Amino acid sequence: MNKKTFILSFFSLVFLMSCVLSENPITSPKKAKIKDKILGEWISEKDHNDIIIITKNKRKGYYHIKANNDNDIDDTIGFLSKVRGRYFLNAEYIDDDNANDTKTYYLFTEILIEKMRIGISKLDDKFFFDAAKNSLIDAKKEDGSEDILVIKSPSKELFKLFKNYVKTHKNPEVNWYTRKKSNK
Repeated sequence: MNKKTFILSFFSLVFLMSCVLSENPITSPKKAKIKDKILGEWISEKDHNDIIIITKNKRKGYYHIKANNDNDIDDTIGFLSKVRGRYFLNAEYIDDDNANDTKTYYLFTEILIEKMRIGISKLDDKFFFDAAKNSLIDAKKEDGSEDILVIKSPSKELFKLFKNYVKTHKNPEVNWYTRKKSNK
């Protein structure tokens, strides 16, 4: 599956990921910690057919995220990075189109955490495309695609960029999900 198909199939569902891929995460996965508040089954407040199930993954600090939208199910793993008090999911995408050159990329979305609900916010792609255009990050458009950006900058530079993102994007548009009540 090519990058564009993967992004469209999985992240058009529920996560509302941007069309920005990165060769590096925002922060090191070694520093990742589980926030128990986001574990569980979540139902979209807009469309009750959209369900997200978030569980702990066997990798330390990682989540397993399963999205179900009208019986179209996809899943991934990822971990949270905290930037200026806000949380961003680093979702892994493994590009294995070329068996000789398997590569892991990261896709990002913002996760807002409240007591009984979580919010998922798509990042502003334009911010990242502009940063690349102005040489603030090392990035290039995906071969054959004008709408996918691949960031090559190391995590340290990416973290700085996300600090600026948080500063300039104070009120993200959010899709809210409510915790599914157990039948106990």
